[in-house]
Amino acid sequence: MLHAVNLKDDKTVFPCFKEIYREAFPKAERVPLFLLKRAAKTPRADCFAFFDDEAEKLSANAGEKRAAADKRDKRRAAGIAYFSHGKDFTYLFFLAVRKDARGKNYGSQILQKTRELYPGRRVCLNIEELNETVADYAMRVRRKRFYEKNGFTPCGYKVIENKVVFEMLSFGGDVSYEEYRAMLDYCFGKCFSRLYSKFYDYCEKTSASGTATE
Repeated sequence: MLHAVNLKDDKTVFPCFKEIYREAFPKAERVPLFLLKRAAKTPRADCFAFFDDEAEKLSANAGEKRAAADKRDKRRAAGIAYFSHGKDFTYLFFLAVRKDARGKNYGSQILQKTRELYPGRRVCLNIEELNETVADYAMRVRRKRFYEKNGFTPCGYKVIENKVVFEMLSFGGDVSYEEYRAMLDYCFGKCFSRLYSKFYDYCEKTSASGTATE
């Protein structure tokens, strides 16, 4: 099982976060790391690394080399998550599992940990829209099915972030676009919010199955 470590409690979390963040997300989808780190030091956001101590112990016993001298630095996070907080909901800004640790159910475990970390709160996130013309369409379909399997449903609108179109999903109740924008304003400032994200130029309503209908 995974356990979560917050940057607020352990500053060595951030190098773990940065490594997986850069590995998992293309530049077009990244937020500057200094903004993420600054917000995560306040109540507005949380930066987590998730560790599987048993897997790390087995790996160490097998003689795997470690790059850093410090015992803490020797550990490698199985995954990461970054959360920004609205009034009564939490936005899962980034979630990623280390490339060589995928296929071990860590993603679902992180989502379960999210519910434990923020009980009673709505949780929302964005996924890349299901556009059949893109090269990674099959991966996008698998990603949406993964979140639906873990209880997330479409909120009924899309946003553009860094020129990439995303669909909003949520767990525990819908999160409106107005709530989402207010959360970005609160966490990162209105200037960043206006530059980073805007409402899609048309609002596609989605059915319960996730099929878009205009």
